[in-house]
Amino acid sequence: MNWSLGLGALSLAIWMVGTFIVPVRAGWIHLFLAAGMILLIRRVVTGRRAW
Repeated sequence: MNWSLGLGALSLAIWMVGTFIVPVRAGWIHLFLAAGMILLIRRVVTGRRAW
């Protein structure tokens, strides 16, 4: 596991908790969704070379 995969999965987990389990009404929680998707897509596109 590398940094992109780990941080992407962590960001998505924080987003899921903040969205579904403890409903946060602010828009800032969706930055975790954006960061997680960018990091996971970066991992898929670059393969194991990402960080």
